[in-house]
Amino acid sequence: MANFHSGGQKYPALWPEERADGAAKRILRHLLETLEYNQAELLSGRDGESLHDFRVAVRRTRCALGQIKQVFPAPRIRRFAAGFAELGRMSSAARDWEVYLQGLDAQAQTVPEPLRAALEPLRAELSRRHRRELRHLLRHLRSADHRRFLAEWRAFLDAPLPRRSSLLHATQPVLVVAGGRIEKVYRRVLKEGEAIEPDSPPQALHELRKTCKKLRYLLEFFQALYPPRRLQRLVGILKALQEELGAYQDSQVQVAALLELAATHKLRRAQPMTLMAMGALLRDVDQRAGQARAGFDRRFALLASAKTRRRFAGLLQVDNAAETD
Repeated sequence: MANFHSGGQKYPALWPEERADGAAKRILRHLLETLEYNQAELLSGRDGESLHDFRVAVRRTRCALGQIKQVFPAPRIRRFAAGFAELGRMSSAARDWEVYLQGLDAQAQTVPEPLRAALEPLRAELSRRHRRELRHLLRHLRSADHRRFLAEWRAFLDAPLPRRSSLLHATQPVLVVAGGRIEKVYRRVLKEGEAIEPDSPPQALHELRKTCKKLRYLLEFFQALYPPRRLQRLVGILKALQEELGAYQDSQVQVAALLELAATHKLRRAQPMTLMAMGALLRDVDQRAGQARAGFDRRFALLASAKTRRRFAGLLQVDNAAETD
């Protein structure tokens, strides 16, 4: 049985010479099954990582639709892409507050002990916002519109492939299409990373993080086409960079969230000790952001090294002329 948790994605077997549109449909069908499994877990009310895994399945679906290009008719894909974008927005809103709430206990250890109890108003507000966004998401998942959207998506994925296609990559071998796309996104990662300076704004690192995520997802989608050991070595290097970028971005978002929460009517009326405790949290988050930013150069240097470039070139020893856009 497939692993439906994002930490251990197992994608369908692929054959190098099979059509790219057929391979893309099987990858997307697997992601739909992952999404539906975690949706059922969410709707059942069971605790665990179902919200996280649901959001990741949505995110990976959006990546596949955006990155496996010119294999499906654009008008159909635009409609589905818009639907998954909205689903991603709703699931992210619920998950973000869940993450803040789950991390508060650990973060509270960085606050002077006399102030820790004063964080309870913050905990209550985080919990309230999480419940609100989760209710909004669950209401949508139970709606007729959502059920119809997923039914139409499954019908599209289950429809037989056309014998011929005017789309550039639809009938090309998946190995050629995958290799060309992976190489292009890797080059984009290098270009964006090399442009990062010590005074670059957080948004520049956030954009690089998103591009790294696309590259990693592509490597995982098409993992069956490449030697496992060589692939995992490259994924490991990429994952280490993503973790630094993720820690930095999460810190930036947390700072903004804490400042926004401190300005809310409920917390403005809180005791001074609560605001002092939140100030201590802000200092810790800012310190962690600095540590993650300092670790970026080392992690990126490894990904951009001549040795890693050779490894990517060796992995992608295919005719990548298919990638033209």
